[in-house]
Amino acid sequence: MKYSGGLLLLIISLVPVSSRQVLPAHSHNDYEHSAPLSLALEHRFKSVEADVWLIDGVLRVSHSRPLLPSRCPTFESLYMAPLRSVILLNNGTIYPGYDGEFFLMIDVKGPAEATAKELSLLISSYPDVREAVTFVVSGNRSIDFILGQEDPVLTMDGRLDQLGQAIEAKVMPLISDHFRTYFHWKDGDLPAWDRQRLQAIVEEVHSQGKLLRLWAAPDNPDCWDLLLDHGVDLINTDRIEAFSEWMNHR
Repeated sequence: MKYSGGLLLLIISLVPVSSRQVLPAHSHNDYEHSAPLSLALEHRFKSVEADVWLIDGVLRVSHSRPLLPSRCPTFESLYMAPLRSVILLNNGTIYPGYDGEFFLMIDVKGPAEATAKELSLLISSYPDVREAVTFVVSGNRSIDFILGQEDPVLTMDGRLDQLGQAIEAKVMPLISDHFRTYFHWKDGDLPAWDRQRLQAIVEEVHSQGKLLRLWAAPDNPDCWDLLLDHGVDLINTDRIEAFSEWMNHR
Protein backbone atom coordinates (compact mmCIF):
# COMPACT_ATOMS: atom_id res chain seq x y z
CA MET A 1 0.00 0.00 0.00
CA LYS A 2 1.34 3.43 -0.90
CA TYR A 3 1.15 6.28 1.60
CA SER A 4 1.68 9.94 0.82
CA GLY A 5 4.39 11.92 2.58
CA GLY A 6 1.74 14.05 4.29
CA LEU A 7 -0.02 11.05 5.80
CA LEU A 8 3.27 9.58 6.91
CA LEU A 9 4.16 12.82 8.68
CA LEU A 10 0.78 12.86 10.39
CA ILE A 11 1.22 9.28 11.60
CA ILE A 12 4.71 9.92 12.94
CA SER A 13 3.87 13.27 14.52
CA LEU A 14 1.07 11.73 16.57
CA VAL A 15 3.45 9.29 18.29
CA PRO A 16 5.01 10.45 21.57
CA VAL A 17 8.73 9.80 21.22
CA SER A 18 10.50 11.65 23.99
CA SER A 19 11.09 8.66 26.25
CA ARG A 20 10.82 5.73 23.83
CA GLN A 21 13.78 3.61 22.84
CA VAL A 22 14.76 2.75 19.29
CA LEU A 23 14.09 -0.96 19.02
CA PRO A 24 16.80 -3.43 17.93
CA ALA A 25 14.52 -4.76 15.22
CA HIS A 26 14.41 -5.23 11.46
CA SER A 27 11.09 -4.88 9.64
CA HIS A 28 11.31 -7.82 7.25
CA ASN A 29 9.56 -7.31 3.90
CA ASP A 30 8.44 -3.94 5.23
CA TYR A 31 6.59 -3.01 2.03
CA GLU A 32 4.08 -5.85 2.61
CA HIS A 33 2.74 -4.26 5.80
CA SER A 34 -0.47 -2.26 5.84
CA ALA A 35 1.50 0.98 6.16
CA PRO A 36 4.94 0.57 4.57
CA LEU A 37 7.73 2.42 6.39
CA SER A 38 5.37 4.44 8.58
CA LEU A 39 4.47 1.45 10.76
CA ALA A 40 8.12 0.65 11.37
CA LEU A 41 8.88 4.30 12.14
CA GLU A 42 5.85 4.59 14.40
CA HIS A 43 7.28 1.74 16.47
CA ARG A 44 10.84 3.10 16.22
CA PHE A 45 12.49 0.17 14.46
CA LYS A 46 16.18 0.46 13.70
CA SER A 47 15.98 -1.21 10.30
CA VAL A 48 13.56 -1.79 7.42
CA GLU A 49 13.77 -3.92 4.29
CA ALA A 50 12.46 -3.55 0.75
CA ASP A 51 12.73 -5.93 -2.20
CA VAL A 52 13.65 -4.00 -5.32
CA TRP A 53 13.57 -4.70 -9.06
CA LEU A 54 15.13 -2.49 -11.73
CA ILE A 55 12.64 -2.48 -14.62
CA ASP A 56 13.04 -0.15 -17.62
CA GLY A 57 15.29 2.11 -15.60
CA VAL A 58 12.87 2.41 -12.65
CA LEU A 59 13.35 0.86 -9.21
CA ARG A 60 10.14 -0.97 -8.26
CA VAL A 61 9.31 -2.50 -4.88
CA SER A 62 7.96 -6.04 -5.07
CA HIS A 63 8.83 -9.53 -3.79
CA SER A 64 8.43 -11.12 -7.22
CA ARG A 65 8.93 -9.47 -10.58
CA PRO A 66 5.66 -7.58 -11.26
CA LEU A 67 3.67 -8.49 -14.35
CA LEU A 68 2.45 -4.88 -14.59
CA PRO A 69 5.38 -2.76 -13.37
CA SER A 70 3.53 0.53 -13.79
CA ARG A 71 1.10 -0.56 -11.05
CA CYS A 72 3.93 -1.36 -8.66
CA PRO A 73 5.17 1.39 -6.29
CA THR A 74 8.59 2.82 -6.88
CA PHE A 75 11.38 2.70 -4.33
CA GLU A 76 11.54 6.48 -4.50
CA SER A 77 7.86 7.04 -3.72
CA LEU A 78 7.60 4.35 -1.04
CA TYR A 79 10.86 5.03 0.82
CA MET A 80 13.08 7.87 -0.37
CA ALA A 81 10.53 10.70 -0.53
CA PRO A 82 8.78 9.79 2.76
CA LEU A 83 12.13 9.45 4.53
CA ARG A 84 13.11 12.91 3.36
CA SER A 85 9.86 14.29 4.82
CA VAL A 86 10.54 12.62 8.18
CA ILE A 87 14.15 13.80 8.24
CA LEU A 88 13.14 17.38 7.49
CA LEU A 89 10.55 17.23 10.26
CA ASN A 90 13.13 15.91 12.74
CA ASN A 91 15.92 18.34 11.85
CA GLY A 92 18.14 15.87 10.04
CA THR A 93 17.45 12.64 11.93
CA ILE A 94 15.05 9.73 11.60
CA TYR A 95 13.98 9.91 15.25
CA PRO A 96 14.15 13.02 17.46
CA GLY A 97 17.09 12.83 19.82
CA TYR A 98 18.50 9.67 18.19
CA ASP A 99 22.01 9.83 16.79
CA GLY A 100 22.47 6.10 16.08
CA GLU A 101 22.28 4.37 12.73
CA PHE A 102 19.08 3.66 10.84
CA PHE A 103 19.33 0.97 8.17
CA LEU A 104 17.39 0.66 4.95
CA MET A 105 18.14 -2.78 3.56
CA ILE A 106 17.56 -3.15 -0.17
CA ASP A 107 17.11 -6.76 -1.24
CA VAL A 108 18.08 -6.60 -4.91
CA LYS A 109 16.07 -9.07 -6.96
CA GLY A 110 17.27 -8.23 -10.46
CA PRO A 111 20.65 -7.58 -12.09
CA ALA A 112 23.17 -6.76 -9.37
CA GLU A 113 25.44 -4.11 -10.89
CA ALA A 114 22.84 -2.22 -12.92
CA THR A 115 20.55 -2.03 -9.88
CA ALA A 116 23.38 -0.89 -7.61
CA LYS A 117 24.30 1.88 -10.05
CA GLU A 118 20.70 3.09 -10.28
CA LEU A 119 20.35 2.98 -6.49
CA SER A 120 23.52 4.99 -6.09
CA LEU A 121 22.26 7.68 -8.48
CA LEU A 122 18.87 7.91 -6.79
CA ILE A 123 20.24 8.02 -3.25
CA SER A 124 22.79 10.67 -4.25
CA SER A 125 19.89 12.89 -5.35
CA TYR A 126 18.61 12.83 -1.73
CA PRO A 127 21.64 14.12 0.21
CA ASP A 128 19.70 14.68 3.44
CA VAL A 129 18.41 11.10 3.39
CA ARG A 130 21.83 9.75 2.53
CA GLU A 131 23.25 11.55 5.56
CA ALA A 132 20.70 10.07 7.98
CA VAL A 133 20.30 6.54 6.59
CA THR A 134 22.72 3.66 6.04
CA PHE A 135 21.74 1.94 2.78
CA VAL A 136 22.55 -1.78 2.84
CA VAL A 137 22.38 -3.86 -0.33
CA SER A 138 21.35 -7.47 0.19
CA GLY A 139 20.23 -10.26 -2.13
CA ASN A 140 21.99 -9.86 -5.49
CA ARG A 141 24.91 -7.79 -4.25
CA SER A 142 27.32 -6.23 -6.72
CA ILE A 143 30.28 -6.67 -4.40
CA ASP A 144 32.89 -5.29 -6.83
CA PHE A 145 30.81 -2.16 -7.49
CA ILE A 146 30.19 -1.54 -3.78
CA LEU A 147 33.84 -2.08 -2.86
CA GLY A 148 34.97 0.14 -5.74
CA GLN A 149 32.87 3.23 -4.91
CA GLU A 150 34.98 6.38 -4.70
CA ASP A 151 32.23 8.20 -2.83
CA PRO A 152 30.54 5.38 -0.88
CA VAL A 153 26.77 5.60 -1.13
CA LEU A 154 25.94 1.93 -0.68
CA THR A 155 27.03 -0.60 1.90
CA MET A 156 26.19 -4.30 1.86
CA ASP A 157 25.38 -7.08 4.26
CA GLY A 158 27.58 -10.14 4.51
CA ARG A 159 27.26 -13.79 5.42
CA LEU A 160 28.99 -15.53 8.28
CA ASP A 161 31.39 -17.25 5.88
CA GLN A 162 32.57 -13.79 4.72
CA LEU A 163 33.87 -12.76 8.12
CA GLY A 164 37.36 -13.90 7.16
CA GLN A 165 37.51 -11.68 4.08
CA ALA A 166 38.58 -8.57 5.99
CA ILE A 167 35.86 -6.33 4.53
CA GLU A 168 35.62 -3.25 6.74
CA ALA A 169 32.54 -2.57 8.82
CA LYS A 170 32.01 0.76 7.07
CA VAL A 171 31.40 -1.20 3.84
CA MET A 172 29.79 -4.29 5.41
CA PRO A 173 28.11 -3.08 8.63
CA LEU A 174 25.75 -6.05 8.92
CA ILE A 175 26.03 -9.81 8.80
CA SER A 176 22.76 -11.47 7.76
CA ASP A 177 22.42 -15.23 7.71
CA HIS A 178 19.83 -17.99 7.75
CA PHE A 179 19.00 -19.13 11.31
CA ARG A 180 18.18 -22.65 10.09
CA THR A 181 21.63 -23.09 8.61
CA TYR A 182 23.04 -23.19 12.13
CA PHE A 183 20.14 -24.08 14.44
CA HIS A 184 17.17 -26.45 14.29
CA TRP A 185 15.57 -25.13 17.47
CA LYS A 186 11.85 -24.31 17.37
CA ASP A 187 10.79 -23.99 21.01
CA GLY A 188 11.67 -25.01 24.56
CA ASP A 189 15.25 -24.75 25.83
CA LEU A 190 18.00 -24.27 23.28
CA PRO A 191 20.58 -27.04 23.89
CA ALA A 192 23.75 -25.93 25.62
CA TRP A 193 25.96 -26.57 22.57
CA ASP A 194 23.66 -24.42 20.43
CA ARG A 195 23.82 -21.64 23.01
CA GLN A 196 27.60 -21.82 22.89
CA ARG A 197 27.54 -21.73 19.08
CA LEU A 198 25.21 -18.71 19.07
CA GLN A 199 27.38 -16.89 21.59
CA ALA A 200 30.51 -17.65 19.54
CA ILE A 201 28.85 -16.35 16.35
CA VAL A 202 27.80 -13.11 18.06
CA GLU A 203 31.26 -12.57 19.53
CA GLU A 204 32.98 -13.16 16.18
CA VAL A 205 30.67 -10.72 14.38
CA HIS A 206 31.10 -8.09 17.08
CA SER A 207 34.88 -8.52 17.11
CA GLN A 208 34.87 -7.15 13.56
CA GLY A 209 32.69 -4.17 14.47
CA LYS A 210 29.64 -5.53 12.67
CA LEU A 211 26.02 -6.14 13.67
CA LEU A 212 24.22 -9.50 13.39
CA ARG A 213 20.80 -10.37 11.99
CA LEU A 214 19.56 -13.94 11.74
CA TRP A 215 16.59 -14.38 9.41
CA ALA A 216 14.05 -17.23 9.23
CA ALA A 217 14.22 -17.69 13.01
CA PRO A 218 10.95 -18.44 14.84
CA ASP A 219 9.07 -15.14 14.93
CA ASN A 220 7.84 -15.32 18.52
CA PRO A 221 8.73 -13.97 22.00
CA ASP A 222 10.66 -17.09 23.05
CA CYS A 223 13.05 -16.71 20.14
CA TRP A 224 13.21 -12.92 20.42
CA ASP A 225 14.24 -13.36 24.05
CA LEU A 226 16.85 -15.96 23.15
CA LEU A 227 18.42 -13.84 20.42
CA LEU A 228 18.48 -10.63 22.45
CA ASP A 229 19.90 -12.39 25.51
CA HIS A 230 22.79 -13.66 23.38
CA GLY A 231 23.53 -10.27 21.82
CA VAL A 232 21.95 -10.50 18.36
CA ASP A 233 21.68 -6.88 17.25
CA LEU A 234 18.66 -6.83 14.93
CA ILE A 235 15.68 -9.10 15.49
CA ASN A 236 14.17 -10.05 12.14
CA THR A 237 10.38 -9.85 12.38
CA ASP A 238 7.23 -9.57 10.31
CA ARG A 239 5.24 -8.74 13.46
CA ILE A 240 6.01 -5.07 14.02
CA GLU A 241 3.24 -4.28 16.50
CA ALA A 242 3.57 -7.53 18.46
CA PHE A 243 7.34 -7.15 18.77
CA SER A 244 7.02 -3.51 19.82
CA GLU A 245 4.48 -4.31 22.52
CA TRP A 246 6.56 -7.20 23.81
CA MET A 247 9.81 -5.23 23.74
CA ASN A 248 8.39 -2.23 25.55
CA HIS A 249 7.24 -4.47 28.40
CA ARG A 250 10.33 -6.64 28.51
